[in-house]
Amino acid sequence: MDTKYSYLTSLGYQIEKKIGAGAYGDVYLGKNTLGEEVAIKETRPQRDTGDNSIHFTTIREIRLLQEINHENIVKLHNVVIDGENATLWLVVECMSTDLQKIIHDRNIPMPAGHIKSYMNMILKGVEYLHRNWCLHRDLSPQNLLISTTGQLKLADFGLARFHGERDVKLSPGVVTRWYRAPELLFGSKFYGYGVDMWAVACIMAEMMLRNAFLPGDDDMHQIATICAALGTPTEDPGTENLPNHWPNVSKLPAYIAFQPRPYSPFNASPAFKGCTQDALDLLASFFVFDPTKRLTAQAALTHAYFRTAPAMTPHTQLPIKKPSSEKL
Repeated sequence: MDTKYSYLTSLGYQIEKKIGAGAYGDVYLGKNTLGEEVAIKETRPQRDTGDNSIHFTTIREIRLLQEINHENIVKLHNVVIDGENATLWLVVECMSTDLQKIIHDRNIPMPAGHIKSYMNMILKGVEYLHRNWCLHRDLSPQNLLISTTGQLKLADFGLARFHGERDVKLSPGVVTRWYRAPELLFGSKFYGYGVDMWAVACIMAEMMLRNAFLPGDDDMHQIATICAALGTPTEDPGTENLPNHWPNVSKLPAYIAFQPRPYSPFNASPAFKGCTQDALDLLASFFVFDPTKRLTAQAALTHAYFRTAPAMTPHTQLPIKKPSSEKL
């Protein structure tokens, strides 16, 4: 075993194999002193600063995970600082896979009951965050992890931040592009929990289609993709009851006018044929251009979608797929 793991070993953590890699370090499967499996995330110092400082996203993630606690949010067990090797380790609960792998593996079925169960767990986690003044700002299937018992948990809080004031400027350069809300693409620096709800909508649609719903190649193409699928945002009188009505959208910093397209309801789309009307109603309530009218996580949990057939699949009956890994 590499000597860089010796400090972890001295604290009772045993590294077994590498299971992933990120921008600032690798992720390993390990065991704690009780022999329980844990995930150990290595965080390397920033190379461009020359002072072995930890990237601010890691510091933000630690601070948030230390303050939040919910069954649908990944749990931080420990933070280990190895000064000799200039490495910080995050010890979190061990997860089996992520929702992206489940969605895109066509050998794994994705019936409506499974989708409903995943949506219920996603919304419970998001509702907890929003109720506690926290924006995730990077929801995507890859950041939704599945435990060894099928429980879905929100993860990757590097872009998350506490948010309680409407007049605070925020960066619009957040959220993976395919899940990025239109207000972010139009450069808004004043936004709220609606950015997470747009991402939830994209994830729900992706589960239904087994493919990304709005896959843009760049920011301009992303806006065009949204407009092609959902219609162009409009301020026109008489459109107030349509999901693409968006007062003052033309005043946003990066607003660009596109060739007008009418709003097209989901039940008119062949791509969503076979989905229940309740499911499509919920989806449409998320995909509202005006972020102030977008359905909240709290309201979504009371939607008829969760009270009608088919019933949610118990999470213990949801598929679990072990990711490929690399032996050390």
